[in-house]
Amino acid sequence: MPSFFPLTITAFARSMFSRLLGLLVWCSLLTQAANVYVMPSGHGPTDAELRRALESFGHSVTFGVSFSRFDGTQNLAGVDVIYLQLNYNWVIGTQMALMPAAGQSALANFVNRGGGLVTTEWLLLLAAEWAGYATYPDVLLPLQPSDYSDSLSSVSFTQNVADGELNAGLPDTFRVPLEDVGFGTRTQISPAGVRAGASTFYMMDGGFIALAGWNVGSGRVLSFTTANGEAQLRDAGFQRLLSNAMSWAMRPSGEVVNAATLARGQSVVPGSLVSIFGSGLTSSQLAADSIPLPNSLGGVSVTFNGIAAPIHFVSPRQVNAQVPWEVLNGSAMTGTASVVVRRGDATSQTSLVQVSSASPGIFATGSGAGQAFAFNEDGSMSAPAGSVSGVRCEPAHTGKTVSVLATGLGLVNPPGRDGHASLDAQRQTLATPAVSIGGVQAQVQFSGLSPQFPGVYQLDVVIPAVAPGDRVPIQIRLGDTTSTDRVTIAVRN
Repeated sequence: MPSFFPLTITAFARSMFSRLLGLLVWCSLLTQAANVYVMPSGHGPTDAELRRALESFGHSVTFGVSFSRFDGTQNLAGVDVIYLQLNYNWVIGTQMALMPAAGQSALANFVNRGGGLVTTEWLLLLAAEWAGYATYPDVLLPLQPSDYSDSLSSVSFTQNVADGELNAGLPDTFRVPLEDVGFGTRTQISPAGVRAGASTFYMMDGGFIALAGWNVGSGRVLSFTTANGEAQLRDAGFQRLLSNAMSWAMRPSGEVVNAATLARGQSVVPGSLVSIFGSGLTSSQLAADSIPLPNSLGGVSVTFNGIAAPIHFVSPRQVNAQVPWEVLNGSAMTGTASVVVRRGDATSQTSLVQVSSASPGIFATGSGAGQAFAFNEDGSMSAPAGSVSGVRCEPAHTGKTVSVLATGLGLVNPPGRDGHASLDAQRQTLATPAVSIGGVQAQVQFSGLSPQFPGVYQLDVVIPAVAPGDRVPIQIRLGDTTSTDRVTIAVRN
């Protein structure tokens, strides 16, 4: 029997459902860690601040070659986003060095095939000052280059176009310190400089654009009009925005991924929750507030192989939905699903996604990484005290049972029903996954659907004797797939 969610509708059950719903919506708004290839600035302190800023949010950072040395021979396997900065490369005297033609072509191919690109103001300025300076980067940018710049000590970034991923964790307006590295702190680009099809996500003082982005081929590009020097990179608000930018850029339109891991290339599973990324999906952000989940939310609907999918959450660039249990024909265990999103009379292009019998992922506070959505027997989250705002947190203890929330664990008995919770019956997974905590096998007391929420599985697991810590990895193995070791719980003996 599940120890955390009782099978009767009590006040406690209703409160736990509300908490779970809130956490899952919050998870939807958090950012996904990216593998970032950085074209360095040529200035050690700036590059060090950049590394610290990105790694503090869980991104993996690799410093490659500078802009002028990028020739297309670089190994970009596994890279999600390229961060192209020119700042000090220009000041120290390499301003006339062009990116080799082969590098320009490789950069364009990287983006068009689904990679992300994030740039700073220097590319906009230099592309304007020297015709042909950066042919391919120029056509990739969402903004017309400009050679008008000035120096300010700080500016306000103000949200212009709402985006759940870019705006996550940020107020509508926040002040950002700037730093003059020799030739100004920002390039002045008015709204008239936004290219057709691009979105202006943030404006700044004087009615100028701060951040704009668009889709290019299968990829995404974001351009900052500020220099992104040391002062900016030390600012907490700007660090959050830069981290959000990396997550936004890595997510091409039409991608359908496991809602817990958000990992590229991971198959989806019947009955599981998925996230679908795109643009213009809806004009507002909404979460379902009733069970069974609706097949339409905010005018948005989704089908998998023509079968309507229950919807949990919608925003302009993301939809969370449940994969229909009967997405595959007959007794097939693997296959392909055609995914289509509709908004009113508008229909998206069809996305193809691989479907498998199991592809586990644990929900976490960092959306793919961070503290697991794991709860102690008293309902507290198995995390360091005070680590999650608004949620009572206490470390788990050796020998005690925790309930872990996951998705992608496959078919259950009795069979699941699309959009429905499992309060009417205890539905156990056909296969019991292996769970390890701190590398030690843990006893699994229950594996099945969470009684309160569609598409969410619950694992009741006994904490084995492991070294205590605030970030002890917890992993699920089912079939040929093992979830990431970047999801953790806090453990005390």
